[in-house]
Amino acid sequence: QISLDELKTCLGPLLLSPAVKKCGHNMKFDIQVLHGAGFELANTSFDTMLASCLLNPGTVGHGLKHLAPALLGLEMNAISGLLGDEKSGITMAQVPVDQAGPYAALDADATFRLMNHFKPRLEAKELTGVFEGIEMPLVPVLARMEETGVMIDAGYFRELGDQTRKHLAEIERECREIAGESFNIGSPKQVAEILFEKLGLQTGKKGKSGFSTDVSVLQDLASQHPLPEKILEFRGYEKLLTTYIEPLPRQLN
Repeated sequence: QISLDELKTCLGPLLLSPAVKKCGHNMKFDIQVLHGAGFELANTSFDTMLASCLLNPGTVGHGLKHLAPALLGLEMNAISGLLGDEKSGITMAQVPVDQAGPYAALDADATFRLMNHFKPRLEAKELTGVFEGIEMPLVPVLARMEETGVMIDAGYFRELGDQTRKHLAEIERECREIAGESFNIGSPKQVAEILFEKLGLQTGKKGKSGFSTDVSVLQDLASQHPLPEKILEFRGYEKLLTTYIEPLPRQLN
């Protein structure tokens, strides 16, 4: 609730200083918001959200409001307590300073404490090199990529999609020919029935829901029979189609 020029005078040199390390939670977002307001952020040294993702990749909750209570025992305040609901709420610019200040300070304090919590754990798991050498340097790069966008040839992607779908149909035909019957290659249950019941292939991975058909199992089985390798090939092309070739042109502009 001061002018942007005043804020730039006060904070601009600090944010831009390479001598001052910056820690944040989801710093890619911070970089984009600050950049949109005319600020540059230098020396982004520690992102607590990235550290959490690296240490616990199978966990869903990496938000600050989840991590601070769970790992630090800090009781966090919900933003809705300041802004109200979506229909009748206000913006952060309208929140009185005596309320916005403590809310923001708690977020900053929790982030700093999480950094001190995660640092030794990254070292213990020998992930510091990955974190500092790969993850953190990519943060400003990804922020700029998202701001700028990437250019793609939509016509080429359409053509590639057609070719990939034809190739998938051919692999599917070959799989059914090898199996000697029609089955749904996208169904782990039907794939398991073909591989383990009909063909009698051997595997040691069986769970409550039956035999596993994950990548490692199929790779092991490829030496016993040609079908597992074909199924792996199908999954690879299908992943490319559904993750990149089809979705990217839909995100143009």
